[in-house]
Amino acid sequence: MLLGFIEAKFLIPEQEQEVAIAELSEWGFDGFLQDSNYLLAYTTYVDPLLIPPSLKTRLVEQKYIEPQNWNALWEQNFEAVAIDQFCYIYPPFQKPLPQLQYYICIQPQMAFGTGHHPTTQLVIRLMQHLELQAKNVADVGCGTGILGILAAKMGATHVVFLDTDPIAIQNTQENLMLNQIANATVLLIPIIPIIEWPYSPYHLLVANIERNVLLQNASEYTRHLAPGGYLILSGFLVQDTPTLLHTYQSLGLKTIQSLRKDNWSAILLQRNH
Repeated sequence: MLLGFIEAKFLIPEQEQEVAIAELSEWGFDGFLQDSNYLLAYTTYVDPLLIPPSLKTRLVEQKYIEPQNWNALWEQNFEAVAIDQFCYIYPPFQKPLPQLQYYICIQPQMAFGTGHHPTTQLVIRLMQHLELQAKNVADVGCGTGILGILAAKMGATHVVFLDTDPIAIQNTQENLMLNQIANATVLLIPIIPIIEWPYSPYHLLVANIERNVLLQNASEYTRHLAPGGYLILSGFLVQDTPTLLHTYQSLGLKTIQSLRKDNWSAILLQRNH
């Protein structure tokens, strides 16, 4: 069944849009289109009133968009992504660029993670200097599965893909087949409580989600790390970095590296041996 969308238009200057996107994401909006002085936000939720109170005065238009073949529209507009000389993310209807280290084929769907968002790129850059050969990895909030697929291609023994969204789970399974990844477990998990995860503890846990989820689950993520294991966090704004660092450092993790792009941030931490 094809899905329609609610489109909400906000009058927000470009320099304030990243903060607004982060807030709207927490209220169920999962697609955005930015312009110099307005922001379009999309959701499949039926209730058109799920707007953060702080943004209601900036809402200038709201309309329902009839169901369309969104996958066909994705295919028309999807462009491959090269991240340094390390990783190339491309759709199955395009040819890969030669002479990069790793290639990930992603079928465009409605799940998050096409490689275009700054947080995905930041996580990949933090991953590229890690040794994952014969390691267990967890991709929490896996979306399309890009990050976990990269870990498998980097030599991980087993990768566990976790998400609360059935669309993400289905899309991850499709992309695992496209990339011929067999050493994987894909699980649909409840938001609360988080279930016991297979193949734990992990030598690397990646969580590219959003600020509140990262804070709420800090103890859980840390508990699933092997001694000396790495944790990569992203999906939050630069201004939220100190709060996240304080939370995870209080749990015994040390900061190895942090990166930022377009007001988004990602951090690499390590659990003490």
